[in-house]
Amino acid sequence: MAVAVATLTLFDFPKGVDNTQRYQILRGTINVGFGTYPPGGFTLNWGSLTNSGGGRVEGIPNSGSTVLPVEVDVQSMAANPKGFVYIVDSAGNLRVFIAANAASTTSGPLIEGVGPNANVPGDLVTDTILFTAYFVRN
Repeated sequence: MAVAVATLTLFDFPKGVDNTQRYQILRGTINVGFGTYPPGGFTLNWGSLTNSGGGRVEGIPNSGSTVLPVEVDVQSMAANPKGFVYIVDSAGNLRVFIAANAASTTSGPLIEGVGPNANVPGDLVTDTILFTAYFVRN
């Protein structure tokens, strides 16, 4: 099976973009596809971030330069969350953690994902994952 990918989508106006004096704040969703969990987490392409109408954020260049957020909040907004813990690391990748104790799914230390090269579960693909990303303004 192919490696699963995660896609970023920006919320439409007025919920997707906000600006402060120092930061551009972007909000939207992350959709995970079927496939195998990639080692090191899902690569997120912040430079290709668009909304449902194809609108782009002008503060993030889509050139070859890498633009990463300085902080990202990620959470499940499903009516019945499945217990995944989401983190965006310093390289801008989405990492998914689950409870190590599969028998109870509520206790034990966290382990990353479903294991490298293991299939992404349907509960992760159908989860409603929201992000709020903070970028330094130029």
